[in-house]
Amino acid sequence: MPDPPASPSPLPTAAVGDKDSITTTRHTQVGHLPVIDIVPIFTAPGADLSPRQTSYYQYFDVGGTIKIPITRELSFSFDRDVGGTLDEAPESFLVGGVRNYPTIARDVILVQRLDYKTNGFTVEGGYSFRHRAEGSGESAAAYPYTVSSSEWHYWYLGVGYVTNPIRAIANSQFTFNVTGEYQPVDQHVAVQGPNGVTFAPANSGQSQYYESTETLGLIVPFGHGVTASVQNSWGTADFFENAAFPYHWDGFFVGRLTKKFNDNFSMTLLYQDEHFAPQGSPLPYPNALHTEAIAVLADVHLDFNKFIHKP
Repeated sequence: MPDPPASPSPLPTAAVGDKDSITTTRHTQVGHLPVIDIVPIFTAPGADLSPRQTSYYQYFDVGGTIKIPITRELSFSFDRDVGGTLDEAPESFLVGGVRNYPTIARDVILVQRLDYKTNGFTVEGGYSFRHRAEGSGESAAAYPYTVSSSEWHYWYLGVGYVTNPIRAIANSQFTFNVTGEYQPVDQHVAVQGPNGVTFAPANSGQSQYYESTETLGLIVPFGHGVTASVQNSWGTADFFENAAFPYHWDGFFVGRLTKKFNDNFSMTLLYQDEHFAPQGSPLPYPNALHTEAIAVLADVHLDFNKFIHKP
């Protein structure tokens, strides 16, 4: 039996409750210089892991985002998502009463997206490619050419909304998101042959999938730059091409505690707890795979529009 896949992909930005606006100059013109976030992250793995899952565990990684403002509301971004539950396999699971431990897995998710923000709403659309950097199904070639059958790629379109602060509950804000995903199956599965790389379907009987993810969250400010947030998601997790179906979240809980020191630096304590059901195989219903992680991350925020176009 093949190992279950690694944990689900992180949520699209529109699900998180980001309400940042596009940078403008003192003449209210849009600055088109890049806005860069460098995000080093340290991850502590879940508790129920075996020594073979942690012996080669990578505790530290660096992700981030490059955003290019286009108009006051519209921007293009490229994300490198790492760490957290992307850096570990699911915890142990039972098959026929026997405890199994999946092998280690470390994935990197590369996202290209457009965001349109106005009046608390965010419309986000883009392309996400999950790259297996280490573990079972590791890629043998660089993105986007891979001979791995355990990578996930999809187009998506999401709509999110962040409420205004609600005074009755300590100026807290609710966040809502619905995201639809479209996956052309086998688009990036490649075979290295005598005549170079050729593409071949891992499962020729399935050509495309349409899925969705729903998210509800709460943001609570505490003052002095400290903010706590919680959110939970249901729906699509991952479609891996060595499986005959998408995996679905029974629940994907994320908690954050963030301290913003200034406009250029913040730190976050992150907790992720995921349950996702592979529709009856390899686990009989209602059993589900479980992954959890605690991470500490920093965000070095570099807005070159503010550096150059100072008011």
